[in-house]
Amino acid sequence: MRKCLLILFFAFAAAGASAAQIDTVAVCSTKMQREIPALVVVPDAGVGRRMPVLYLLHGFGGSYTTWQNITDLRPLADACGMIVVCPDGANSWYWDSPLDPASQFETFVAQELPDWIDARYLTIPSREGRAVTGLSMGGHGALWVALRHKDRFGAAGSTSGGVDIRPFPDSWEMKKQLGELKDNPERWNAHTVIRQAASLRDGELALIFDCGYQDFFYQVNLNLHEQLMRQGVGHDFLVRPGAHNAAYWSASLPCQMLFFQRWFARNAPQPAVTASGRRVVYIGDSITDGNWGKANGKPSSQRNLWDRNHLFGSGYMYLCASYYQGYFPDRDYRFFNRGVGGHALGDLAARWQEDVIDLRPDVLSVFVGTNDAERHLGRLLRADDPKTVPDFDFTDWERTYRGLLDQARQANPALKIVLCTPFAAPCGKIVEGALGEYYPLRQRILAQCCVIVERIAADYGATLVPFHRLIADLETRLPNGCITTHGYAAHHPAEFRHWAHARGYVLWGERIDRTDWENWRVNYYGL
Repeated sequence: MRKCLLILFFAFAAAGASAAQIDTVAVCSTKMQREIPALVVVPDAGVGRRMPVLYLLHGFGGSYTTWQNITDLRPLADACGMIVVCPDGANSWYWDSPLDPASQFETFVAQELPDWIDARYLTIPSREGRAVTGLSMGGHGALWVALRHKDRFGAAGSTSGGVDIRPFPDSWEMKKQLGELKDNPERWNAHTVIRQAASLRDGELALIFDCGYQDFFYQVNLNLHEQLMRQGVGHDFLVRPGAHNAAYWSASLPCQMLFFQRWFARNAPQPAVTASGRRVVYIGDSITDGNWGKANGKPSSQRNLWDRNHLFGSGYMYLCASYYQGYFPDRDYRFFNRGVGGHALGDLAARWQEDVIDLRPDVLSVFVGTNDAERHLGRLLRADDPKTVPDFDFTDWERTYRGLLDQARQANPALKIVLCTPFAAPCGKIVEGALGEYYPLRQRILAQCCVIVERIAADYGATLVPFHRLIADLETRLPNGCITTHGYAAHHPAEFRHWAHARGYVLWGERIDRTDWENWRVNYYGL
């Protein structure tokens, strides 16, 4: 146990201050016909990539806030690299009660909750990306659910778990769920973990459970351990001094999470194959365009493709190309700017063959979305009755985006993809006059587009460049609070320096030494 805590201590120290976020959500249970509250702890590293999920169940008399009240889950989630979900389980023992239709928590924890989480967070939506554990009643519930749903969970645990309920027939309201033991012995036998585990085969689940010597559940945990030993089922069983209390559970959880972290790492999906990349295509709107080829807004075929002084434009694409071609001439990088001012996603689709597929890229960067929001607001402003204008179709936008990437990957299965999130800063014409009245709607549209881009990036193994987060940070740090060209076009940055740094740093995942990188920033951009 001490070794587990030391490992996680150093992990916390390396991670620095916790940046994980906590969401309080309400999850609709179709089977129970009501909403169930839950906490979702998302590590900072979870932005833009899929992460495994640990479902953490509370004990009798507790709630979805119990674990967060026992110990701060945020540094644990950050250090272990997993999303943590704490649902409310009432006093259900996490069964589908045969007596109470309002207490169907096995279905909720095994089916409804993971489906809801997978639909809204960047998870690994398979048993290889899910584990479940809990304390006391929740320890029983975690093992119960995992044993009965091995197709949904690959690993399970319990701390101070009531893994055999039969010695306690009059305790913790279990008979409200199952009836009296003396009247329903078979039902009680069927609803206890130790009997469910009797059919478990070695390797079907990764298991860890523990209990304190002074705990009233110590003997039933020891019995489960001995039964699994007789069955030849591999598992981790830990015992140490401790009672049935929060002090014991707060010390137990880091060790269990380390166990799950290692299991997730061994079973993680293999990363997508990527190319070392020589031909690099940037496609997007005017931010990418930068008046490349001295023909802002015109198709690629009508631009000057020979004047190398203007071949890359004057924006972030130019800075990135200059950096890589200047510092790594031996790699023979070939850069192509295919940004066109004013273009939205549909315009990219119309020229995708010519500006992407025909160029045979090894690396493809896509930056689009700002004009999609702009055009939707334009339709609202031009309409006699804005209520007649259909809502922004996010489903179609995502479908189109994915379809374009599918075409590119089909042409080059080893293609490395970089996806950038759209943004609009709160200054200039978009916050003034009639257009300004729609600024909150603009930001909601762009925010959802950013969520979609993050989800697509995770699904395609792409590098994510969260420009909307960088812009939000710059807004708070620049003296005049405006980061765009003369405060006019809220999506045209006046200084791309920070963006170029982020872009260059992540483009191919180069392992650039931090000191060298900072020196390069100071020497070339005065930052």
